[in-house]
Amino acid sequence: MSFNAFLVADTIPNAAATGAGFNLNNASLTGIYMPATWTSAVITFDTSLDGVTWQSALDINGTEITVQAVQAKNHQINAQVFEGVQWLRVRSGTFASPVNQGGARIIQFKAQRYS
Repeated sequence: MSFNAFLVADTIPNAAATGAGFNLNNASLTGIYMPATWTSAVITFDTSLDGVTWQSALDINGTEITVQAVQAKNHQINAQVFEGVQWLRVRSGTFASPVNQGGARIIQFKAQRYS
C-alpha cells in the first residue's frame, strides 16, 4: 500500500469561529498544525456533502469530535475519524459555545490518500 500526503489549509477570519471549509478529495485527515497565534479554544468540526450545507461532526455516541488545540503544536488525528468525509470545516470552540478568534487564523491540515 502506498500513500500520498499533502497539506490543505482552512482560514478562520478575524472575529469569526469557523473557516470556509475544504474538500478532502477522498483523503483521510491525519494531522492538524496549529498557528502560534491562537485564541485559546478547543477545535470541533463541521462536515458537508457539498461544501454548502454544514452539520456538526459527531462521534458514534453523538458527541462533538473535539481536539484540545494547543497553539504552535501539531496534533495527530486517527485517520478513521473522518474517513469518508468529503468536505470539512474547522470551528473554534463548540457548536453551543463558539469562540471567535482575535485575528485571521490559518490552520494547516495533513491529509493522506491511500492506494
